[in-house]
Amino acid sequence: MEGLTGIIMAAGRGVRLGELTQDKPKPLMQVAGVELIRFGLAFLRDLGVEKRIVVTGYGAEALSSVVRQFDPECELIHNDEYLKGSATTLERALAKVDGSFVVMTADHIFRKDIAERAKRQFGGSLTIFIDRDRVLGDDDMKVSLDPGDGRVLKLSKTLKEYDCGYVGFSYCPKSLIGLVKETIGEAEDVFGPSANLEHVWQRMADMGQRIETADISGSRWLEVDFPEELARATEEVSNNSSFYNHL
Repeated sequence: MEGLTGIIMAAGRGVRLGELTQDKPKPLMQVAGVELIRFGLAFLRDLGVEKRIVVTGYGAEALSSVVRQFDPECELIHNDEYLKGSATTLERALAKVDGSFVVMTADHIFRKDIAERAKRQFGGSLTIFIDRDRVLGDDDMKVSLDPGDGRVLKLSKTLKEYDCGYVGFSYCPKSLIGLVKETIGEAEDVFGPSANLEHVWQRMADMGQRIETADISGSRWLEVDFPEELARATEEVSNNSSFYNHL
């Protein structure tokens, strides 16, 4: 897509993986022999982005070396405040972005067909991608929608009533990039220095900015936060390798 930048937020500590990330950053965890960051970079290529950005933090040197090897054209940006929330990671990336962008985390693996479905849903609105076919647990990001017009009202893991789940992938048109940059600071004022990306979207929704949803229900995607999720992802990709892509 012309002028589209793809951002992978890969700065976090990955503490929920325990000992597995003591010596390496989570984006270098291997699923079926392939590093998580490679799946992310391949997904951005499938989306047709013109520019790819990976924001590093913990384990930056090791991660940067792997990214340069697999995708020499990818731009690497370091977030030295990676112990804060992911809002700071987004802020570092947006300093290098002046057009529309997509943003995702490095611990998600999307099937190839999701890229084609996603491209058809890029438009003039800030859009978060959701699904409705998962049983959501305590650690899943939940979304509440306006029953009248479908806009996003609430985005939080702690919602008791919700309509769908957020899959950790969002699109922002060029017309709204300035507002997103401004809102990052406001989100940190409201939610504290540990504000994450979802807090930025929540702050924009609270300010009256319309946030649309794009449904990818029916397309399998994977998240790797815990050791058991890493094991499940390895089994899924190993058994269904043709559905997934990597560089």
